[in-house]
Amino acid sequence: MADVIPLQGAVVEFSDGAATPNYTAVTGAENLTWGDGEVSQIDTTTLESDAMEYSPGLPDFGSASMNFKRRDPNDPGQAAMEASLGDPLLRELRITFSTGDICTMKLFVTSMPYDGSLNNILTGSANLKVSGKPEWT
Repeated sequence: MADVIPLQGAVVEFSDGAATPNYTAVTGAENLTWGDGEVSQIDTTTLESDAMEYSPGLPDFGSASMNFKRRDPNDPGQAAMEASLGDPLLRELRITFSTGDICTMKLFVTSMPYDGSLNNILTGSANLKVSGKPEWT
């Protein structure tokens, strides 16, 4: 893995949910955010405890989001993401960086709002729930 991984030039792709996934490029994104999860806390307090006691539980890798500088319902990748809303299949988001590093996450789309204002272009975002641990290769 590279020491520094720039986002400039990264290719973002969304899968179709098949066992052997096919990917469609998602264009128009200006930034990506992920990795906001945390480890759950298991309460191990007993009647003999002097204070609350905890053990670490399973990690939850949280959510991910993409902001689109250009929100385009005709972009095949954005359209595939929007079409998957409510679909029970987990999809993959694959980010291939210019360094050759790849991050792949299993996830589902929770929302894809549009945002527009006077004298501007249509923008928007994709909000995603990560399932399992993102993989780096």
